[in-house]
Amino acid sequence: MSKRSVKAAMDFSFPTPEERRAAMCVCCGSHCPGCESPDDYAWRRRDVDLSVLADEVIKTRLTPRERQVTEAYWFDGLTISMIAQNLGVCPSSVSRCLDKAQRKIYDALSFTVKYQHDIESVEFLPIAVRRALAVSAAKRYEPNTLGGRIKKLRCSENIGEQLLCDALGMQLRTLRMIENGEKEPTLHQLAQLAGFFGTTVDYLLKGEDK
Repeated sequence: MSKRSVKAAMDFSFPTPEERRAAMCVCCGSHCPGCESPDDYAWRRRDVDLSVLADEVIKTRLTPRERQVTEAYWFDGLTISMIAQNLGVCPSSVSRCLDKAQRKIYDALSFTVKYQHDIESVEFLPIAVRRALAVSAAKRYEPNTLGGRIKKLRCSENIGEQLLCDALGMQLRTLRMIENGEKEPTLHQLAQLAGFFGTTVDYLLKGEDK
């Protein structure tokens, strides 16, 4: 399967009836200009929902060492060599442990991915899992800047930059500058961002509990 066909399968397989109902439940019905369609919501939520299952698999299906290696690699961003050095083992040992853990994760999530995309064969299963783990990594990340916290919230919900900008009426360049710490948001933008993510301005500014 080519990269283009993989992306098409990942992004454009039809949402299930359950996904459509879930999308309608969270919609206020006002048909806002920046609002997602039920299909867009369903496609975005797939990675978020799969990330919850991936977290559970990591907690319950992996051995302590496999979990340690997986979290260090996927969530802490460490290389295999760095993990090996921290554990006092050879890199090949870490690589084998990581491969074994990934096979367990793939096996546990394969049926869910098949159901999500309504297909019998999941050639892009590793890609689906990587996307889910990226969402998990964002949820675990604890940034110490305003822009970092905004990006964490956005990535934790698998929300693209343009989607957030459309919903808030914000320029893409402005959002990127805010997330990169190059620009301070206005009070109005802070209130918009807090409302959009269901959090508080204090959390965005100071990192205090939501």
